[in-house]
Amino acid sequence: MFDLSTPSISIRGFFHGTDLPRRFDPRVGDIKLFGKIWNSSGCQLTFSDPADLFSLLLKFFWFINLFVVYLCTKNLHVGRPKGLNIKTLHEYNKLHTTKVKMISGVYITALYLIKETAKFFISTEVWAYCCSKFKVKKPATLSVNIPIIEDEKTIEFLKEHCWSDWVEKEKDDTDIKETLEFLSKVFPNKQPIYFYELDSLIGLYIQGSLISFDENGNQESLSEHDIDRIKYYNHKYVRFVDDPEIKRLREKWTSEKNNGLREKYLTEYSKKESDFVYQNHNLFNVFLEIGKNSVCFPVGFTHGTADWFKEKYGKVCGYAHVGEIFFVVTNENIFFNIKRHY
Repeated sequence: MFDLSTPSISIRGFFHGTDLPRRFDPRVGDIKLFGKIWNSSGCQLTFSDPADLFSLLLKFFWFINLFVVYLCTKNLHVGRPKGLNIKTLHEYNKLHTTKVKMISGVYITALYLIKETAKFFISTEVWAYCCSKFKVKKPATLSVNIPIIEDEKTIEFLKEHCWSDWVEKEKDDTDIKETLEFLSKVFPNKQPIYFYELDSLIGLYIQGSLISFDENGNQESLSEHDIDRIKYYNHKYVRFVDDPEIKRLREKWTSEKNNGLREKYLTEYSKKESDFVYQNHNLFNVFLEIGKNSVCFPVGFTHGTADWFKEKYGKVCGYAHVGEIFFVVTNENIFFNIKRHY
């Protein structure tokens, strides 16, 4: 006889493949390893093979393991962050920056909206992939240190490829209006300009495709995948180069009438031009300058991106009002784009 001293549990098909009743009480019973199991209700559970009992025990311990993981993550707040309450966003009326180290060994700047409590300075809830919620115990000093891009080639690139009229066109969009308000708290005298896919260029840096370091701080070599990514973004911003061979391949592609051959010639032309751009018009240093001076600014927006969640479940989805403003700053401008969660 033995006593597990546990309450009765409902298995309801959890131990699939074993001949168990819908409900049983395992607190008291006789166990025979290679024969029969009797529980306190007198119900006999038979196993035709010792493997059945092993399977039952394995699933039981698997269940216990999941329960322990749940308790650990619950207590340590591991997993998805909490939802942002847009109604209390006005309480986060201070600013603070920190340097955040990425797994690639590089750093970016995180700018936070901060609320002061009796004991702490706390940021809003953060859903960004490159920074997490900030909290520090008082007394502490808050400060804002935003890097400024001064490299002329990088500034020229930003001005050439930005969407200079987008802010004016979308001035009635709530995300744009609120973004301008957030940025004016940091740089009230700089002109904000929208730069499409700026977060993708910053991601190129964050993920270590431009530069990365091992755990000892030694710079690592770029992989073929990293080089392919750099070529891809180079080719996005430098197209239709004035080179005789590239022009010949472009003409070959555009003049072909056969769809099969036309697709083949397009692939041939694109690869050749991408390689040519990488070798002769490489924007590596520009991308690196943008990455090193990039800022992630987790904020909240009044527009909800998951209204369907409230309609279906009666509550606001955690990511509905969160978002990030990714930006870089020059002496005159703030180049930004907005990242929302869906």
